Amino acid sequence: MELRTYQIELAKKAASKLKEHQIVYMAMEVRTGKTLTSLLAAHFIHAKNVLFLTKRLARESIKTDFKSFNFNYKITVTNYEKLHKLIDNYDVIICDEAHLLGAFPKPTNRTILLKKIISKTNAKVIYLSGTPNPESYCQLFHQFWVTGRGPWSQYINFYKWAATYVNIKTKFISGFQVRDYSQAHAQLVKTDIAPYLITFSQQEAGFTKKVFDCIEFVKMDDSTYELIELLKRNRIIALSDEEEIIADTPVKLMSKIHQLCGGTIKYENNSSEILDRSKAKYIAKKYSGKKFAIYYLFIEEGNLLREYFPNHTAIPEEFNANDDLIFISQVQSGSMGINLATAEFIIMYNISFSSLAYWQSRARLLSKDRIGDANVIWLFAQNGIEEKIFDAVTQKNNYTQAYFIKDYKL
Repeated sequence: MELRTYQIELAKKAASKLKEHQIVYMAMEVRTGKTLTSLLAAHFIHAKNVLFLTKRLARESIKTDFKSFNFNYKITVTNYEKLHKLIDNYDVIICDEAHLLGAFPKPTNRTILLKKIISKTNAKVIYLSGTPNPESYCQLFHQFWVTGRGPWSQYINFYKWAATYVNIKTKFISGFQVRDYSQAHAQLVKTDIAPYLITFSQQEAGFTKKVFDCIEFVKMDDSTYELIELLKRNRIIALSDEEEIIADTPVKLMSKIHQLCGGTIKYENNSSEILDRSKAKYIAKKYSGKKFAIYYLFIEEGNLLREYFPNHTAIPEEFNANDDLIFISQVQSGSMGINLATAEFIIMYNISFSSLAYWQSRARLLSKDRIGDANVIWLFAQNGIEEKIFDAVTQKNNYTQAYFIKDYKL
C-alpha cells in the first residue's frame, strides 16, 4: 500500500489547519482515501494518542491501514455506539462519517457524549465525510458544536444560531403548527466554515469510471399484491389472534407496503415473518456464480437472503479476498466507510427512504484503480413502492409521507 501524492499534500494542509484552528473538516468524496489521509495528518502534528470513531463494519480496514504504515502513535478504533465506554485521554479525535453528528434542532445523545469527551481531553478534531450536509446546511452546526470551538462557538445551542443562519418557516403537520428549521442561509454557512474545510473530489483524484443504476422488476406472489390492496382498503389485517398488520396512519401504511414489497412483514406484536421469496429466487437464478454484494433494509430480509446464499459474509475484507463469497449487509450498517471494489456489482434488495443511503451505498463499488464501470442493480417489485422511492432519492430528496400521500392519492 502506498500513499498517493495528493494524500500527502492534503494531509499537510490538514495538519496546518489543525495547528491553527484545532479543527479541520476533510470533505473528501468516497473512495478518495480520506482515512489514510487523516491518519497521516495526525502523524504530521506528532499526535500521541488518537481516537478514531467510525461505523462498525469499517473498523478492521482502518486498523489494517494504520498497521501498514507504522505510525508512531497509539490509536483506538471504535464505533460511535461505544462512546460511553471510552475513558482514555486523547490528543486527536478523528470523526469518520461526521454528518452522523448533524441532527437538529436538538443534538443526539451521541453528539452530547462526544462533546463531553472533547471538552475533557481538549483534543484536536478531524472530521471526515464525503457528504458533510447531505440534506441541509443546518446539519453542520452540531458537528462544530461538539468541539466548543470553530466558527460558531459563541452560540450555546442550535436555536440561538438559527436566529441568524436559518430562514425559519412555519408549517402544519397533522393539524399541528410546527417550526421548520431546515432552510439554512447556505452562503453564510459556507463562508464561515471555509477556513476549516478541505474539499477533494473523485475527479481530482483521477477517477475515470462511473456507477450506473440498473432497475430490474420482479413479479411478487399474487398473495403479496392481495395483502397490499387489502391493507390499503381496510388499514388492518388480522391473520391470527397474535398476528395483526395495522396501518391506521399514512406513515404506517407506507412502511407496511414497503415491507411487503420486499417479501416480509413485521406484525404489531413485533414478530416478523417471510411471506414472499420471489426476489431471493430471482437473484439465485439469474446471478449464480457471480461475485456481488447484496444490501437489504429489514432484518427479516437479511434472514431470507442468508437462507438462500449460505456462502455469505458480512466482513468486507473477507469478501474482497475470496471469489466464492457473497457480501450481505443491512443498508444502515454497511453503506458507509467500507470498500467493496472487488464486487462485479451490488444488488439492492430493497431501497431506503433516505437519499443519503442511496448515494453512499452505490459509492462502495468505486475505487481509483477499478478497471471497468460498475453497476448497481435495484430489485423492485412490479407495481411496487420502490420505483416511487427511487425517483425521489435520485433527486437527493428523502421519500417522505408527503410523497407517499401524493403517489397513492390518499
